[in-house]
Amino acid sequence: MLKEETTNVSETGMQTSGMPRAAFTFWRVSRGYTKKQAAEVLGRGESTLRRWESTIGKPQEIPFEIALACAAEAAGVPPYGWDERLGVMPPSAFIEFRRLMGAKLGQGREINQVQAAELLGMKSKETISYWELGRRRDSGQRVTIDKSTALACAALLNDLEPWTREA
Repeated sequence: MLKEETTNVSETGMQTSGMPRAAFTFWRVSRGYTKKQAAEVLGRGESTLRRWESTIGKPQEIPFEIALACAAEAAGVPPYGWDERLGVMPPSAFIEFRRLMGAKLGQGREINQVQAAELLGMKSKETISYWELGRRRDSGQRVTIDKSTALACAALLNDLEPWTREA
């Protein structure tokens, strides 16, 4: 990843730094969501959203994938590969996302886990590896892919820019 001042930019030229608190709050309020409703839409805990919007103490960085998820939700794009019955994005759907992104980027093959992590604004491919296995390698603990990630994948597949609007 290249650094340009405080903004992270991937090899594909996409900004991958965290979402500003003001942008997240504007998304939530402009969509008419309470914190509880926004948490449900994104598949995150309400306490997480409260920390993201808190003005007390050091601000908590809002992951880049949330900016993508907010853009997808605002555009009315459904979460990619989401299994409503299970309440997760199955590992096979994430692998299919990588294949589709590879075709979209003209690679002729799936994007690798490092590229997928980069597009989602993640620091490493380790989480991607766990998602695709459905468990952690070290402990065997079950790992699921949440709705915000499925929304972020949908945003990328639909050429949506991350949500940055603050007013």
